[in-house]
Amino acid sequence: MFKNRKKIVLGLIIFLSIAAFYFLYIVREALLAVFYPLFFSILIAYLLNPLIVILENKGIERVCGIIIVYAALILVLTVLGIYIVPLMVSELNNLIEMLPFYTKKVQSIIFYFRKNYATTGLPESIKTVLDENIINMENVLLNILENILNKIMGVFSHFLSLIITPVLGFYILKDLHQIKESMVKIFPQKYRSKILNIVMDIDKTLGHYIRGQIIVSFMVALLITIGLYIIGIKYAVIIGLVAGIANIIPYFGPIIGAIPAVIFAALKGPMSALWALIVFVVVQQIESSIISPKIMQETVGIHPIIVILSLIFGGQLMGFWGMLLAIPVTAIIKVLLKHIISHILSVKLLSNIEDEKKQ
Repeated sequence: MFKNRKKIVLGLIIFLSIAAFYFLYIVREALLAVFYPLFFSILIAYLLNPLIVILENKGIERVCGIIIVYAALILVLTVLGIYIVPLMVSELNNLIEMLPFYTKKVQSIIFYFRKNYATTGLPESIKTVLDENIINMENVLLNILENILNKIMGVFSHFLSLIITPVLGFYILKDLHQIKESMVKIFPQKYRSKILNIVMDIDKTLGHYIRGQIIVSFMVALLITIGLYIIGIKYAVIIGLVAGIANIIPYFGPIIGAIPAVIFAALKGPMSALWALIVFVVVQQIESSIISPKIMQETVGIHPIIVILSLIFGGQLMGFWGMLLAIPVTAIIKVLLKHIISHILSVKLLSNIEDEKKQ
């Protein structure tokens, strides 16, 4: 009788688990619509909370501190918006209008190369291989051009999420202490101190890294925009924005950010592509030797091999977002493993001490 009941309970758990996963799969689009504003509101709260804590330590009430920080942020964004948003809108409109022209120009450049090497005395087998690779390259370049536009337009299509995010961030910041207490109370009393230690360790590990990366990426975006504007490359603001976001990704980020600039510059001419590449190299040298050492005082302490492997895995799993989240997730896993190993070792040590006492 007991065995039958156990089987029924196990079968029920499996059935409910499958049903739950199936339900989540059905409503995945609605969940994603909720996830994005929630994720970014938590990120905003995480980034702004240290400033609010500073104001609290100076005797300012938390709600007043949040309003002050939000007002300062809105002022900065408004000033930037007055100058940047019109430029971005203008560049986007121009890019949408010119996309068919750029597509034809890419095709004409590829046709020119194919025509030139076709007249050489290369064996037919090599020419066939080159033809196949050029066709593949053409498809890749055209896809890059279309994806750049789609990604940028995708940001503006989530306008409602952009409005909801700061509102959610305000309420998260306002009730942050209560949220933390409620989350801690989920766990049994004897585990709460350990959970708090883990959370504090994660916050210490990620805090400086995330805030520092955002500041560094903003500086990179600004410098690249100015550099491309000086050498006369179109869509400097959009390319700078893409480069700044991509810069968050270690190692691969600068390459990802440079690709759109070099492509658009190459459509203007080979020398323009060279100058665009020089701008990126100079900015990356400034970032690595001056900006990052001043701002990134603490890192997550992950070996470069682990960083590269986690970036590849994140990219395969979730694409660009996976690469963005790869390092923070890896850092959290590192902290959790450290605490788990420490707990296992401490338990083993206590067990050995008890065994010695019994002997």
